Parts: sequence; structure tokens; C-alpha cells
Amino acid sequence: MNDADRSILLVDDHAVVREGYRSVLQKQPGLTVVAEATDGAEAYRLFKAHTPDLVIMDLSLPGIGGIEAIRRIRQWDKHARVLVFTMHQNAAFAVQAIRAGAMGYVTKTSPPEVLVGMRPSGPLAPDATNGPPCPSGQKCSISSWYSSQNEVASCTSATSMSSGPTPAAA
Repeated sequence: MNDADRSILLVDDHAVVREGYRSVLQKQPGLTVVAEATDGAEAYRLFKAHTPDLVIMDLSLPGIGGIEAIRRIRQWDKHARVLVFTMHQNAAFAVQAIRAGAMGYVTKTSPPEVLVGMRPSGPLAPDATNGPPCPSGQKCSISSWYSSQNEVASCTSATSMSSGPTPAAA
């Protein structure tokens, strides 16, 4: 990793999913996966050890879940950037994640290019689940998302997300 690279912590309890993330991300110039965690407690410990530029976090994890891990990471570093990448399409999960401190929410039904590719989206875009939010809705990539100082204002207008009962803490 050189000084210009952006460091990433991957958090998912499935090894094959982490391998897929890593494969997609490390094909991109300037992105380096520096650590991988299988649960929320390990994610918190590895975040403190590596202080990555970005955490890509699943919500359904053994032990402390993704929501609590996000809270702990953001309490330790209020500037931490966490992107949720999860199977949960229910808007209530996205709201919980954003309230815990996540700065973006992407569902695993999204194509792999979403993690690094160019898709127009913004925090209140009609299909906000398809990519990380960028200021003013321009096309963005993970690299440009890092430099954004804007946090997600809300994800409640994400019309592509299903509504349903409020989930228990993930």
C-alpha cells in the first residue's frame, strides 16, 4: 500500500463474501483492503488497530451486530466512514444504520460495480440503495465518496426499499 491508497476494512461473517469484496475492490487503483473482520467486536478492534479510511460493514453479524459495531466505531472516531453493505432491503434497517453513524447503505442485490463503479445517487435519490451517496447526486466512486464531507441526511425516501416492521437491533 502506498500513501495515496485508500485503506478499507471489510466486515462480513461469510468468508466467500469477503473474498468477493476484496477481489472487486483491489482491482481498483488506489484501494487496498487492510483488514477483514467476521463479527462486530473484531471490526471494532481492527478499526482501532488500522484506522482505515473506510469500513464496509454487514449488519447481520454474530455477537455484537453491525449496528452496534457502527456505534462503537463512531464513538471511538467521530470521523470514521462506514458504508453498510447488507442483504437487508427494509428501509428500517437503513434508518437504524444511518442513525448509528453509517454514511451510506448498499444492498447486496446491487451489482458488484456499485462498490467501486459510477452510479448517480444522492442521499435522497429515488434509488438510494444502489450506491454510496455523494454530494449533489453526481456520479461517484468509493474514491470520491471518501473525500465527501457531507453525511447522509436521511434514507427514508429511498422508494426502492421495502417498508415493514422495525427490525430488532441487527
